[in-house]
Amino acid sequence: MIKIIEEVVLVGKKRKKILAKIDTGAWRTSLDKDLADEIGFDKTGAKKGFKSALGRGCRELISLKFIISGKEIETIGSITDRSNMKYKMIIGRRDLSGMTIKVDK
Repeated sequence: MIKIIEEVVLVGKKRKKILAKIDTGAWRTSLDKDLADEIGFDKTGAKKGFKSALGRGCRELISLKFIISGKEIETIGSITDRSNMKYKMIIGRRDLSGMTIKVDK
């Protein structure tokens, strides 16, 4: 069982523990671009369109590997500027298969 805010270990050329927000409203996992560079994730060269509450846009995709609640996830994530956000990573529902989310008040 995971919580809305969960500790994850990013695994790239470097490893780093961070707190990530579980976002079942998002399909794809997204990571701050500066953090992606710091960890050394490989860019796929592809871009993907998205839609959010702020409108439509396009984001660059990266090969992403992380560990959450003892489970290793390999996926394609998007990168964006999350420098003004509290959490540098959101985990979308595409990468939450088989997990139960505990929602507390």
